[in-house]
Amino acid sequence: MSRSIHASSATVITRRGLSIPATMATQHPDHASRPFFAEHEFLSATDEVKEAVIAFRDLGCHEVLWDWQGTFVDESVVDRFYSDYLDYFRTKQLGRDVFVSFYLPLIWKESPVRTRRAYSTIISASDTARDMKFHAPAVFEVVIPMTDQGEKMMRVVSDYNTVVAAARDSLHRDCGPKLVSIIPFIEDIYHCFGSPSIISDFVNSYQSKFRCKIDYLRPLISRNDAALVGGLIPAVMATKAALAQYARFEKHTGIKVYPIIDAGSSIFRGGLSPSSIHLFLSTYPGAKTVTIQSAFRYDHDIAHVKSAIRKLNEQIPKTKPQFIDGQTIQECGQLCALFSSFYKKTSKNIAKTIIELSDNIPARRERAKPTEQQSTMNIASERKQPLPDSVRFTAMCYSLGIPPEVIGTGRGILEAIRTEKIKTLERVYPTIKEELLCAGHYLNKENLAFLCDLSDAWSDVKKDVSLIEDYLGKTLGPTTTSQVLHRNHTSNVFHLWRAKEDVREDLMKAARLRRFLG
Repeated sequence: MSRSIHASSATVITRRGLSIPATMATQHPDHASRPFFAEHEFLSATDEVKEAVIAFRDLGCHEVLWDWQGTFVDESVVDRFYSDYLDYFRTKQLGRDVFVSFYLPLIWKESPVRTRRAYSTIISASDTARDMKFHAPAVFEVVIPMTDQGEKMMRVVSDYNTVVAAARDSLHRDCGPKLVSIIPFIEDIYHCFGSPSIISDFVNSYQSKFRCKIDYLRPLISRNDAALVGGLIPAVMATKAALAQYARFEKHTGIKVYPIIDAGSSIFRGGLSPSSIHLFLSTYPGAKTVTIQSAFRYDHDIAHVKSAIRKLNEQIPKTKPQFIDGQTIQECGQLCALFSSFYKKTSKNIAKTIIELSDNIPARRERAKPTEQQSTMNIASERKQPLPDSVRFTAMCYSLGIPPEVIGTGRGILEAIRTEKIKTLERVYPTIKEELLCAGHYLNKENLAFLCDLSDAWSDVKKDVSLIEDYLGKTLGPTTTSQVLHRNHTSNVFHLWRAKEDVREDLMKAARLRRFLG
């Protein structure tokens, strides 16, 4: 959805005259190297205002996602933009040329206090911009986590309306944007398939209640968290099915849909890095915004990063969604069930090792202790997924030399061949072999053999590797000097862990070689 324009007869939710951001910088803690503007790898809450401006001004991102969940968030972020970087924001105005969207706390699980403070910031930012004769509203979009019902989107609209009405009554004047626009965050496989009905329910409820029109929506698909819950293949299938269904929804309703894909650098979490843009765009045509996470920005040469963001800004608006018919979407759902059954069982069985080791993953951002990783923990509790968050899970698997992309995938492929679904898989996911081979370069077979000796749970992963190699007709493992060095560091991680010694130095050396933490 978008900014609100107030007509005499009705409130029209529209983004006419405003561009759709192609690149959205996020605060995911997945970088291994020191950010080029900072003294340390760790970024404090005070660093994040400067980081946001750098994402706009120096790297060319169109949008920044400002996280209000479990963080020591700087509530004066817009005031700091204007006070510390006024010259820049005179020419690139918030809400017109560059955009900040607020990632809200989980209001139906947590105290509403932090959310109300986010609303107050939206209101005050709009008033400040208007007083400075800048574009207003400066901020008008919010992302709501774990969106599984249109009713939840309506609740956020209603809550914001209550806050802005109270402010208006208190100040005896109009203030802030009268409406806040909703970006639903679709965080798992099941709701990816059902997300068109979620946004349809919201549209019907909204237009009925306010007797107005919505002319666009920006659903955010968490390619990132979907993989944690169901594994690589189900995450890809669900994301591509959602993109195809959004295109159908747009055609049938006339409401423009501009999907956002939340993707990290590892193939498991989405496979979007400065070196993989062509592959990513081939895999997910039809996405209109992509997240530029910390590893993308800080684990590569800055000139390469700028060039990659520029290329995304140019190419993403031109991509067209892949047509997938209803029968194929149904088959995608069947493939999801097939692959996720293997992944879920195995990931549950190896969780003890992953959790034990994950404390060695260094913090990358300043987060409030009581609610750190709250969204992911809520996903875990609701989905009964006994794993750390997706960044830490991915980081720990790679640190052991076991790319999480392989978990459940080999057995799933064998079953897809047996049930004659492999052609559907390859048609919908034509880059599957290339991506599996890329991930497989970071496999440490010696570590996998040691892990199998420690627990039978890892034997299924060993079977996955063998079956993937049969499917690809190639052996997985390192082929370049960098990949061989990565394998050596992961061997050190394993042996140091078994000796109860510090693994962090080798863990981080491996992460810098592969150019992402998790």
